[in-house]
Amino acid sequence: MKTLRIATLLSLFAALLPVVGHAADSLTPEGTFEAGLGYNGAPEGWDLNPGDWRNKPNLALKIMNEGASPDAEGKNYLRLINTGSPEEGMFRLSLSVLLPSPAPTKVVLGWRIRAQIDELSGTQEWSSVQCEVYYLDKKGQTIGTSNGVLRMTRSTAGKWLERETTLNVPPGTAEISMFPGLYLIKGTVDFDDISLAVAQ
Repeated sequence: MKTLRIATLLSLFAALLPVVGHAADSLTPEGTFEAGLGYNGAPEGWDLNPGDWRNKPNLALKIMNEGASPDAEGKNYLRLINTGSPEEGMFRLSLSVLLPSPAPTKVVLGWRIRAQIDELSGTQEWSSVQCEVYYLDKKGQTIGTSNGVLRMTRSTAGKWLERETTLNVPPGTAEISMFPGLYLIKGTVDFDDISLAVAQ
C-alpha cells in the first residue's frame, strides 16, 4: 500500500514537470488581462502608446469580459478602438522585458485576436493590426527590429483567432520591447493571451 502511494505521488510530480517548465519560460507579466487596469490607466504590467491617448476622443481602451461566450470561462480581454480616420489610429500596447542570461536565440510571440477593421490607410501600405518588436542591448540601444509581426488587414468576422510566430533574437540582445496594436487603422481589435516566451 505504501509503495502504491509513493508511485502515485511520483506520477503526479512527473505530470506537473512540463507545466512548471513552460511557465518558467514565459516573459510577459500579464498577457491575459485578468488583473484589469493599472495605476497608469493601461492594463496591469503594460504601457500605452501614445501616452496622451486619453486626450484623443477617437481612441478608447476597455477591459471586456467573455462571460456570454459558452467557452469563455469568465475570461477578460483587452479592446483597443479608433473611431477616427486611419491616420488617427496609431494606438498600441507597449511592453519591455529583460531576457534571461544567457539570452535565448529564439522567442515565440503569440496571441488570441479578434478584429473589426473598418478602414485602412490609403497612403501607408503597412496599415494593419500588427506588432513591432525591438531588440535592445545592455545599454538600451536598438540592435534589431521585427516589423509587421502577425500582421492582419482583414476583419475576423467576429471570430477569435489564435496566432503565433517564432522570432530570431539578434546576438547581444538583453531586452525586447514589443508594441501590439492598431497601426493606422479605423476599427477595433481585441487581444487576449498575449505571450512572449523562450522557444523550446
